Amino acid sequence: MSRMVEMCGELRADKCFYELFTIGIVFALLLGYTALGLRRAISDIPSIGADSVEELVLAVTALYASFPVHELLHGLTLASLGLKPRVQVSRFGGYIPLPQVVDESSSEIDYRSLAIISLTPIIASLIAALASALPSPIDYPLLLLAMGNVALSSWDAYLLFTVRKLPGVKLAYGGASVQLLGDCDEISRRLVSGLSGERYVKHWAGWTWFYFTVLFVMFLLVELGSIGFREGFTLKLGPILVFYVEPVRGGFKTGFNLPGAYGLAAILAVPSAYASKRIVERLA
Repeated sequence: MSRMVEMCGELRADKCFYELFTIGIVFALLLGYTALGLRRAISDIPSIGADSVEELVLAVTALYASFPVHELLHGLTLASLGLKPRVQVSRFGGYIPLPQVVDESSSEIDYRSLAIISLTPIIASLIAALASALPSPIDYPLLLLAMGNVALSSWDAYLLFTVRKLPGVKLAYGGASVQLLGDCDEISRRLVSGLSGERYVKHWAGWTWFYFTVLFVMFLLVELGSIGFREGFTLKLGPILVFYVEPVRGGFKTGFNLPGAYGLAAILAVPSAYASKRIVERLA
């Protein structure tokens, strides 16, 4: 691999943290529901949870360990590609200390190498999630490790989505930032033309949180209405429960499913984001 000679641009995770946070939650929920659905299909045990205090402690530890495991996977992949992985502490957004694995050699890599680096943690998360579907003493820790790891992969997915618009461009991998190398005029032109998908993601993230807020307010209003009319209400998306209000003797039994509400909000945001993006583009 040749050495970097010129930088024409840079993609940074801290510039799109809002979108990455939203996507990361969706990734984690998709993986969690996939593992849970598989568990119900192959086992008589319908849920995945901690069966002991020891497993609960191990699960919490696994969740915290998902970040170093994620970076370790990147480091191993960099080494397998002949690069020089090194742990570096940078300031995410200029404030938050963030340890990350970077390529110390700053060597040029192509899109294929970036895909290998980015997809390794995602594939590892899928394998761990599939393993967690099998009943075992460590199924819950495995699932939380997989969900944390795949949530952190939102930046990897974003990179693959963005750089695909730049065929032939060379890259220098810096963990939470990637430098773009090559014909600067061509890179600039392709980046501008490829921003349509990125703008859609921004709209989708905004609409997702809007609908999530609407669902929570709806839940509160249904609770208030049930007090007066003594009627229950349940909102479900297929097998996924969003919230319920059930009258019981002496009061009401209520529940708001955060993952279910977020999943429904993310789905509702898809057409809304497309419409709002088109409207903004026409008004511009």
